[in-house]
Amino acid sequence: MFDSAMNRYLRHTLLLAALLCAFCLTAQPKKGQRPKSSKTEMAQKQATRIADELEFANETRDRFIATFVNCQQEMWNLRPGHADRKREQAMTDAQTDSLIRARFDHSQRTLDTRRKYYNEYRKFLTPRQINRVYELERKIMRQINNNCGAAKKPASSTHKAPKS
Repeated sequence: MFDSAMNRYLRHTLLLAALLCAFCLTAQPKKGQRPKSSKTEMAQKQATRIADELEFANETRDRFIATFVNCQQEMWNLRPGHADRKREQAMTDAQTDSLIRARFDHSQRTLDTRRKYYNEYRKFLTPRQINRVYELERKIMRQINNNCGAAKKPASSTHKAPKS
């Protein structure tokens, strides 16, 4: 009787250990792959990189990072969903007009948000520093987009054929 209970306990323990190992292995990123960062983490890294480049003092640095992340989060919340997009050929004039007006509204909300955060930055940064922040932000985004685009392209298409 004792052997039967012990065997059952041992089997359950081994089964639980196997399930736990399988779960841990599936949660691990694949070899050569980094775990994905959340948008907020990426914004914090970007803000930290900009703050390092501009050599902000600690208080300014902390305030900049918090403001930058808040701005990014507001901008993300403004992005329109992809569900509304239809093929323009299949849309009526009224639907097309509605889509164009929605794009104008989105552009205006984006501009309002950018203006709001420009005024926030002006409370602790000079206009030159703010301009440099915008330049560095664009530079970082170009690098990210170039890296993402390069990863998606097949290796054979990255090499150009010599001109004859």
